Amino acid sequence: MQTFVIAALLVALLCAGRQNSFTCSASIGVNYGQLGNNLLPPQQVVQLLQSTQIAKVKIYDSNPAILKAFANTGYQIVMGLGNEQIESMAADANAAQTWVSQNVATFLPATRISFISVGNEVLTLNNMQLISNLLPAMENIHAALVALNLDGEVKVSTPHSYAALNLSFPPSAGSFRPDLAQTFMEPILDFLTHTNSVFMANVYPFFSYSNNPRDISLSYALCAQTDQEVTDPNTGLSYRNLLSAQVDAVYSAIDKLGYHDLTVVVSETGWPSKGDANEEGAGIQNAMNYNKNLISYITTTSGTPLRPQQAIDVYIFALFNENEKPGPTSERNFGLFNPDGSAVYDCGLMKDQVDPTLPIPVSSQTPSPVSSVNLTIQNPPAQQSPGSFSGSGGNKEWCVAKQGITDIALAAAINYACGEGGADCAAIQPDGACYNPNTYTSHASYAFNNYYQKSGRNSWNCDFRNSATTTTSDPKKRRQRSSNIC
Repeated sequence: MQTFVIAALLVALLCAGRQNSFTCSASIGVNYGQLGNNLLPPQQVVQLLQSTQIAKVKIYDSNPAILKAFANTGYQIVMGLGNEQIESMAADANAAQTWVSQNVATFLPATRISFISVGNEVLTLNNMQLISNLLPAMENIHAALVALNLDGEVKVSTPHSYAALNLSFPPSAGSFRPDLAQTFMEPILDFLTHTNSVFMANVYPFFSYSNNPRDISLSYALCAQTDQEVTDPNTGLSYRNLLSAQVDAVYSAIDKLGYHDLTVVVSETGWPSKGDANEEGAGIQNAMNYNKNLISYITTTSGTPLRPQQAIDVYIFALFNENEKPGPTSERNFGLFNPDGSAVYDCGLMKDQVDPTLPIPVSSQTPSPVSSVNLTIQNPPAQQSPGSFSGSGGNKEWCVAKQGITDIALAAAINYACGEGGADCAAIQPDGACYNPNTYTSHASYAFNNYYQKSGRNSWNCDFRNSATTTTSDPKKRRQRSSNIC
């Protein structure tokens, strides 16, 4: 699978022509559980999230304090309707409409509720009454949204356990359990298709590795994108991490029932920082590596091998370690943060986070001596040698830094473009032809465009964590009007 590495940073990869507007771009969300007696109040949780690159939040209920706290913040919210409410919602359409009026309509549009997740992993609970009521409850909630003219804004779905699959390897063999497929899963897929919703799946490489560490490579489970690939013998597609293989197994299962246009959203995934003795792989280093690798993978690729153009929306489990969760030790230690808001580990989620070991170019705010500039340079592949801002082909187009981007964000993007990205940045080194004007914006525009021209001039080659944009106006012609362009 070819990946287009732009930067190991959190970015939003824009897509085009997707059926479902809710999953048009890859983004990182988080599950905000509340099974703890020592958690921060919702307003402080919002402040904590605002210091991160997390864009979406999934909660498991309709807690009004949380929904109010997220008003006017711009966060997209997935709110939950608990398993214990499913039977009443399925039995009474009026109860469903009352619930939607009180718990959804009341908070719109200030709080951006995008989904209602009805129940959680219901089909694998071995509770036939609950399973039978799931779809009717979803239908009644959707009908209530239609009655209130909210169905275009808020969609209905339900998260499924990965255990709903009967086969998952190789990915192309993915299929749902026979006892679930036609009787329960197919009608749900039909509902999701006709309401333009998404298929939510809880996907945990941790559990697969912990149950079978002998046959699954740890680096493969940790989403490390290693050179060791697992090839699907039926499709010839190669997989470099377990998460993408598991997501494609879900896609294959959906395809086998004839629903080819649905989008899979990873409604839960994560890795525990602590576990019991029999929970192989649990630990803080593995948890940090999994989530760091996950973020890089999700935000720098266009999809999975089976769906290369369908960006993957992911909700990390979980925001906090929750001390009241039942079960093994791992269940209480999936959090990115401790209950007081301190980070359990650093996986690169904080805003404007730059590796302090990376060299930083000269600041436009506080010009430094020439000798302080030390960008890491790698020679680009042997192909055409792009000029500083020369478009290729018949359509001239250039990639330049956006206005208003912070210096620290541009610094990180320059370091990537001129380092791992392989852009030829010799011209913006001291004594280089484009070293002056000696500003972040000017140096970033040069580096971005050099990378863009040699990498294929695709939209994903001009993003750099949303720090760049394309233009059809020749920057050379604007040089006399702007000191920001070399």
